[in-house]
Amino acid sequence: KLIESENKYRELVESAFDLIFTLDVNGNFISANNNAYKYFGYELNEKVKINIFDVIDINYVDLVKNRISEKLAGIIHHNSIEVLAYSKQKKPIWLEINSKIHYQNGKPTGLVGAAKNITQNKIAEEELQKYYNNLENLINIRTKELQNSEEKFRALAENSYDTIMRFNENGEHLYVN
Repeated sequence: KLIESENKYRELVESAFDLIFTLDVNGNFISANNNAYKYFGYELNEKVKINIFDVIDINYVDLVKNRISEKLAGIIHHNSIEVLAYSKQKKPIWLEINSKIHYQNGKPTGLVGAAKNITQNKIAEEELQKYYNNLENLINIRTKELQNSEEKFRALAENSYDTIMRFNENGEHLYVN
């Protein structure tokens, strides 16, 4: 019965799209599913001794260390963080990591986690931000053009020897120079 349960669990872990892993208290990988090996560019038969901080971008190391410390201290129990990591081939991989402390006999022995590859989402967010910034720039340019045009019209109208009047569709007076 125990072997059958373990086989079901292993099948579930290996068929997951997410990266599923366990770490010791020092951040060394103890185990990982096939997708973790695939995303990080390692062969399944490679006996790899990697630490989580070997793959996490240096700008995210303190964040990850702080989260692990907070979990060990019981400040937070389960949360997700987004970090940039790199494969063996130095290919960037954005991950959303969810993890929790694993205890054995009441003592923390490491972390159990799952990470989702969100690289495509991050690329799409960056593209969307570029379009947004470009649109904002175009709006600012057009607004300035309209303001300049209005100033030119107002100067022309105010200095005209002719009477210039403007009415709305109800015949109400809107402007006179």
